[in-house]
Amino acid sequence: MTGCRPSDVFAANVQVIASREFVRSVVPRWLYAAATWREAVLTGTKSRREFFAGGLIGLFGLVAVLEGRRLGVGTLSEMGPGFVPMALGVVLCGLGLIIALTGQSASPEDTAEPDIPDPRGTVCILLAAVSFILLGQHVGLAAAIFGSVFIAAMGDRTTKPGAALMLAGGVTVFGCVLFGNILKIPIPLYGWR
Repeated sequence: MTGCRPSDVFAANVQVIASREFVRSVVPRWLYAAATWREAVLTGTKSRREFFAGGLIGLFGLVAVLEGRRLGVGTLSEMGPGFVPMALGVVLCGLGLIIALTGQSASPEDTAEPDIPDPRGTVCILLAAVSFILLGQHVGLAAAIFGSVFIAAMGDRTTKPGAALMLAGGVTVFGCVLFGNILKIPIPLYGWR
């Protein structure tokens, strides 16, 4: 470095340190994302979908925190009815913040027109819940578990009926042993009513 002035060396080092690549290599990813989130979201370089999903999760967490405070938190040794909702709300707020701030770069699918969703999955999940209620009231727990799992599994277009039957059978056996024998839930396993 003969002939270089110290001020030139200093200026070159400042340029390297100020470069985004250097900052990104030194600063943890989440901290860098937190510092640049506003610019990234407003310019569209980050996924708006992840930003708004994180915001929605954080909003659910905030509602849980407020509801937990209303119920009464108590102490660690004598927990009140709002302790667990408030703790889970704090966790949800934190996760929502992390998701919103560390969103991945926007992909072409984020900017493209959304596809029309396939209603099969939604309809099958809703029918599974209704079938569990109806079958549980009239036929018993075993039929309710089997019917609801089978209907929910058929919500995926790639699921074959044989695979759905095996899944429903396995979950039914597990559910009957767990809820009927171990936990002693007062719902009959089978029988017409």
